[in-house]
Amino acid sequence: MKAVHINKIKIIIPVFFTIALIITCGCMQNEANAGTGNGSPGGPGAGSDLASAQGGEMGPGPAAGPSFREGYYGNNLSLYISEELDKYPVGELTGTEKADILYIAEEEKIGRDLSLMYFDIWGMRSFLNAAGSGQADLDSMEILMERYGLENPVRDERGMFTNTSLQELYTGMVSSGSATAQDALNNSVTVEEMQIKSLDDAMAATDKEDLKFVYENLRRSSENNLQDFLWSAVNITERYMGPGPVTIPGIEANETSA
Repeated sequence: MKAVHINKIKIIIPVFFTIALIITCGCMQNEANAGTGNGSPGGPGAGSDLASAQGGEMGPGPAAGPSFREGYYGNNLSLYISEELDKYPVGELTGTEKADILYIAEEEKIGRDLSLMYFDIWGMRSFLNAAGSGQADLDSMEILMERYGLENPVRDERGMFTNTSLQELYTGMVSSGSATAQDALNNSVTVEEMQIKSLDDAMAATDKEDLKFVYENLRRSSENNLQDFLWSAVNITERYMGPGPVTIPGIEANETSA
């Protein structure tokens, strides 16, 4: 009887440790998933392991990381934009209005694609937020182009543009923004300011209320992104920048050190 009792104990102990090991691995896996935000509507959290977690590649280039439409971010703005545009008449576009719509669509793509690239490299939440709003803006422009029967110049591939000038701008900003997080933020500030100017010019060149409605929404989005990038540069940590004052366009050095 004593031998039988000992044998039972020998069987129970390995089983107990096996169960404990399974539970521990499961907890570690849950923690890892929570850290990357993998599978959540808000997209992955900041971290240098983003690309490996999502199955993409790190670093510059149009293939770095997954495409935005594979799940970085979600928005439900399209229905609202469509419903609001239905309230306005559809007129005949001038040549200038057509050119502005097509240019602004690709310009919005620069902001989105750069933000995705910079998030892959630097893992800063400001870039992910801007990518999300950039996708919403692209959706708005797509609705506007469909409304007027315009061929969409926006290419699906990240970092690829129909407009050669915008292609050169993107390529240069990927290169310079890969050097430091400050350079990436500086570039992002420049892009948002560029978008605001383009939108102001387009609004001044049209009398169509539906175009102005979309442009005004995009402008508010750019203003929000601009402020986010400016404050991120002011409050950036030594993890990205190292010690020393942060200087960016539009903010004095004494403000950054206050």
